Amino acid sequence: MNAVIACLTNDHDDWLVVVAALVCLAASWQTMGLQARAAAVRVHQRVVWLAAAATTAGLGFWATHFVAMLGYQVLPTSYRPGLTAFSLLIAINGAGLGIGLTISPRAPVRAVGGALLLLAIVVMHFTGMAAMEVSAIQHWDGNFVAWSALLGAGFGAAAFGLPAMPGRRAISSVLLTLAVLSLHFTGMAALRLEYTPLLSPPESAILPSHLALAVTAVAVVALLAGQAAMRIDRHLAQRDRHEAQRLRHLAEAALEGLAIHENGVIRDANTSFARLVGLTRPEILGRRIDTFLPPALLAQIGGVAVEGEVVRPTGETIPVEILGRPLELPDGPAEVVALRDLRVQRAAEARIRHMARHDQLTGLPNRAALKTMLAQEVEKAAREGTSLAVLLIDIAGLRDINSVHGESAGDKMLRETAARLASCVGEETPLGRLAGDEFVVILPKIAGPESAEQRAEALRSAIEDRPMATNTGVQLTALVRIGIALFPSDTRQPADLLARAAEALLAPEGVDDPIRFFDPRAEARRRRRHDMLDALREALAGDGLEAHFQPQIDSANGRLVGCETLLRWKHEKLGPVPPDVFVPLAEEAGLAGALGAWVLRAGCRAAAAWPQPLRVSVNLSADHVASGNVPALVAAVLEETGLPAGRLELEITESVLMRDTAAVLATLESLRAMGVTIAMDDFGTGYSSLAYLHAFPFDRMKIDRSFVQPIGKGGSGETIVEAVLALGRALGIATIAEGVETEAQLRFLQERGCNEIQGFLIARPMPAAALAPFLRDWPDRPGAIAAAALPADAPARL
Repeated sequence: MNAVIACLTNDHDDWLVVVAALVCLAASWQTMGLQARAAAVRVHQRVVWLAAAATTAGLGFWATHFVAMLGYQVLPTSYRPGLTAFSLLIAINGAGLGIGLTISPRAPVRAVGGALLLLAIVVMHFTGMAAMEVSAIQHWDGNFVAWSALLGAGFGAAAFGLPAMPGRRAISSVLLTLAVLSLHFTGMAALRLEYTPLLSPPESAILPSHLALAVTAVAVVALLAGQAAMRIDRHLAQRDRHEAQRLRHLAEAALEGLAIHENGVIRDANTSFARLVGLTRPEILGRRIDTFLPPALLAQIGGVAVEGEVVRPTGETIPVEILGRPLELPDGPAEVVALRDLRVQRAAEARIRHMARHDQLTGLPNRAALKTMLAQEVEKAAREGTSLAVLLIDIAGLRDINSVHGESAGDKMLRETAARLASCVGEETPLGRLAGDEFVVILPKIAGPESAEQRAEALRSAIEDRPMATNTGVQLTALVRIGIALFPSDTRQPADLLARAAEALLAPEGVDDPIRFFDPRAEARRRRRHDMLDALREALAGDGLEAHFQPQIDSANGRLVGCETLLRWKHEKLGPVPPDVFVPLAEEAGLAGALGAWVLRAGCRAAAAWPQPLRVSVNLSADHVASGNVPALVAAVLEETGLPAGRLELEITESVLMRDTAAVLATLESLRAMGVTIAMDDFGTGYSSLAYLHAFPFDRMKIDRSFVQPIGKGGSGETIVEAVLALGRALGIATIAEGVETEAQLRFLQERGCNEIQGFLIARPMPAAALAPFLRDWPDRPGAIAAAALPADAPARL
């Protein structure tokens, strides 16, 4: 040690020793930084950083050696160019071999690499010493040479073998500096020069001044190159960190779970992926992707999304949509997997499926679900040879409850009804809501009609026996009707079972039983009614209807005053259908307006072609008048046919007047304003006739045939007719009697001042083709009317 210190203090220039130490420290700092970067980068980038580290170390430590040699002041020296350059190559290549081992994650391997690096520097040192030319003979102490190698290798191993710790780069740099300086000055202490004047440097030797320039250039290049590489690396690393952070933020913002794996090992994942698999990010990294996704599913992943399940460590599975694609990373190929959580979507789909097959208000199966359940129960019953009953439960008066108490009250009643039915039938019995106020119960394995009726009675009692409270506290009692259809006695078809149960609810007149079984005879009657209604619609749309006309005459002189238009329909199979059969049917089906418009148009068209300006009368139903569009229709028909409004008379019954009085009055006033006359048909057969005569502007009263027929037979009929005629005279309203069939009836009416006569005595209703010759021949006909001249004391007529 004393020899080394003496060599350092006596044989070297102090300032150049300090410069050599600073150059070595700077080279060591740069080398450790470049080595750390080489260890951190991807495999394909390591060669560049290893080369940079080796070049910086080789140049820096070579410069350290020759800066120190410039300070060696024992004798004047010079250097052989070839060996000097060769020593530089030894330093760089040896450094490369050693640093290549120092990037290993294992500390022993790194220590070996550090030792190898310094041994290369030892070889560089003594090669450089061999390149020295001096007027002396060189003598080497083997012990110091060995110590030089040991110190360099030891400090070098320590410098690179340190574990990861704070300040590791600084400590390693100091140790590496000590390694280079210790091997150099220990190696210099091994040298003893024996001066020999006969030895002189060759002319090709490098002079110290030239060497100083070369060493300075090498040192500057080494340090600046290393510093530049580190600065560029820091800039690129910062840019990469910013880009990685931006991509990380984007990945974290993604709703999909994203994971990158190399050969099945997860290298990165975002928070959404971690939430999906139920782990934290650190717990995910390094695990195999098939830990969470079955291998068979992974094999299907490609450019097209597939659906599968993520398996959590707890065993829980989560439905996901999976999409994968290859990804090229800096250190090799990888694959990115994107997972979209389908739990919300599946829940929404389940809700949609539930809503599609369940009633939203009551939660019961709806019509579609009921049909499926009924088909399944029928198939089961047919297979097992058992019977079943379908109960259609109708809540009576629900519309009135909605109108009076509000829809919320009706909704609450429906929910309460559903709850009571469900409680009564139990979970195993199919139950559902068919429509607004209809529920269906399917009773499998029913013993017979008696058993079905008992179950129906129990359901009715469950609903009706206890009142239901509305939101406002009003107590309401639901009334139900139950229609029952049986399988297989009524039908074997599921759809027909529901239809039969619905038909059972349509009880015939006079039957008020709340529980009703399907009756084939009643169904046949309804079928005939339905067929007749279809035929009537076809007749109305085509040419199946016909207008007949019955003349009306002045009772005093027999002059024709008009004709009443009567609708006739001849069914293809049934023949002529009486108006009192098909007109009520049309009114029930909502065809009253269409029929009324047809008759109005037919009567006006025919009257416009008559040779005389006679009045034409047309009946209007109560529904037609109540619709409010009669004035517009009449105006359109009069314009279409060219008939003057004064020749049209509209007959309405007292039932019209029992509707909205103000609206009907407005309609009649509109018609009278056009010039159309209004007659009250079938006077006396309704209610409050006198009040209506006072309130409405009638031009004529028509005495119903039911009062005319008893004339001449005694009884109250004649008295009623006399009273009506007197009332007409008192109110200034003309009268017309229909159904006059005998001379006695005619004479009675003439004697009591009835203005006009209509009936079989004059003529039966006839089609337009027969009416034309009747109208032409009537003035020349010898009249029974003329023979029945009015007596002198007959009442005055209007």
